[in-house]
Amino acid sequence: MAAKANGNMTALEIASMHGAMFLGMENDLGSVTVGKLADLMILNANPLENIRNTANIRYVMKGGTLYDANSLDEIWPRARPYGDNYWYVKEMYAPSNKSVIR
Repeated sequence: MAAKANGNMTALEIASMHGAMFLGMENDLGSVTVGKLADLMILNANPLENIRNTANIRYVMKGGTLYDANSLDEIWPRARPYGDNYWYVKEMYAPSNKSVIR
């Protein structure tokens, strides 16, 4: 809604900098600045072109560790797999031949 009313850049500012101000933590969070905590999301597409691109995440950096956003595998500072993805049930994605009754 914020992007539709105010534009994509303002919506991103509201989500980051204004959120930090609301929490009273603007000195520690909300923007990429020397001395601030900086957990990041690296996107596959530009959110200024389409705000829905904020859901198209490639990497996440949290606490200085870089993760693959899709698998949660650690990429840096050392590469290691996340482990068992217990939430992924392979059978859910199998093709089905069941008919759909309308």
